[in-house]
Amino acid sequence: MKKLVSALFSATLSVFPAPAQAHHDGGSQFPERRIAIVGDSHVEALGPELWSKFAEMGIGCQFKKERGSRAEGWVGSQALNRWLAEFDPQIVIVSFGTNEGMAKSTVEHLAASFRALAEQLKNRRPDRRIIWIAPPPFSKVPYLANVYAALSKTKGIEVPDFSKNVYNENETGAHLTRPAYRALADDIRIWLRDHP
Repeated sequence: MKKLVSALFSATLSVFPAPAQAHHDGGSQFPERRIAIVGDSHVEALGPELWSKFAEMGIGCQFKKERGSRAEGWVGSQALNRWLAEFDPQIVIVSFGTNEGMAKSTVEHLAASFRALAEQLKNRRPDRRIIWIAPPPFSKVPYLANVYAALSKTKGIEVPDFSKNVYNENETGAHLTRPAYRALADDIRIWLRDHP
């Protein structure tokens, strides 16, 4: 499983360099200059939206995503370690949990895998911030109950609460619409600005 995820991981790397002449719209409010995003299929839509928001501020942003993946599948990934060492982000935004919730993993198992991934993402950099975006949509659907419980038991990560914000959900209930991901990206940027 780890070899498969590692192979797929390297094949799905998405890197968007910051534009040479970025508009520094509030960038001085962010001491961080590099932000990484890691996750499952939510990052396919959220990653480009966040990249756009941060690029406007002159902040370097890269993301890696793997549709259908779980946090535990990324633990021990050498490709992830190399990427973190090369890009060296001050903040890593993480979006996992939908697939874990559907698998009905126990709270203890989820908390252990979330903790292991958070430790790996810090990669011997205790000052690196790990911001975990609980899986959208934010309605309290039963299959996510264990994910939320596991996140509350996991130290070393910050979990902003965007559940009060109203986003349109698509017909599957597993993903947000593109405009909703855009709104979520803006809310993440604002949250980071307000929580330095």
